Amino acid sequence: MSADLDKKRKQLLSYLDEKQEKVMEYQEKLIGPGLLKKIRRLFKFRKKYVDTIIGRLFSNKVKEINILGGRENMLINLNDATTASLYYFGVLGFEQEVRTTKFLVKSLEESSVFYDVGGSYGFYTYLAKYLTTSEEIHYFEPVKNVCDLVRENLNSDVFVNNVAVADQAGEVVFYTKNRASDGSSLINSPDSSSVSVRSITLSDYIETHRKPDYIKLDAEGVEDRIIKGSISFFENNSPVVVMEIHPKSITHKRAERLLFNIGYKKYKIDKNGDLHIWSEKERISKSFDNFIFKK
Repeated sequence: MSADLDKKRKQLLSYLDEKQEKVMEYQEKLIGPGLLKKIRRLFKFRKKYVDTIIGRLFSNKVKEINILGGRENMLINLNDATTASLYYFGVLGFEQEVRTTKFLVKSLEESSVFYDVGGSYGFYTYLAKYLTTSEEIHYFEPVKNVCDLVRENLNSDVFVNNVAVADQAGEVVFYTKNRASDGSSLINSPDSSSVSVRSITLSDYIETHRKPDYIKLDAEGVEDRIIKGSISFFENNSPVVVMEIHPKSITHKRAERLLFNIGYKKYKIDKNGDLHIWSEKERISKSFDNFIFKK
């Protein structure tokens, strides 16, 4: 490990330690509907909260913000509720995501190839770009207006792919959420609009690109289809998989079984970003959590 990477890791981990408790407070006390929580957010974040409220009055309110303690600049749309915590903290606003970020800070090497599948506004893409020198960061996001912001800011630094990753290549119906893009999916849900998007498989993609060492999968319930459609790739190449799991999701259970069947093991991430083997006797205490799958 180079001295430069070691320095970056120490500085980022210190920054994330500082943000962790603030994010936990936000998650437990400030997120959600209701007048009292809105008043609390106003007193806590003041101008930034007002900016998000004003931003939702417009269809496209783009703002450049600092993330990761000012180490990277990101373009966001304040009209999209997904971006609020990034604006407030410079990190994703769930304690689970802070732990995941710590894991990646400790794990990514300068030579690592990183795939961000379901990249949203690209937080993990920016993180990997900052830590690595491989110039092999691959971002996948089917929501066009979100992807366009990442392309505008990072096109020369990462591979930006405005596609859905699925179990087959072609055209698929994709369902988008107007006010919270992180709920968009190949699975229909209430209050969503449909649009046709191009889909690819990971197996096809790696035929013309370097294979990943790490894949972050956050595809809103179609992770099983992504893995199934490229199962030979996962079996033969064994990338480390970072995946969001909802305890009641049947599709997430299918995704886990597919990985278990080819030799992957499941690990939980502690508050320091370190891994511990997961026991099936344990239960996920939150609405979702991120886990690491590796051989």
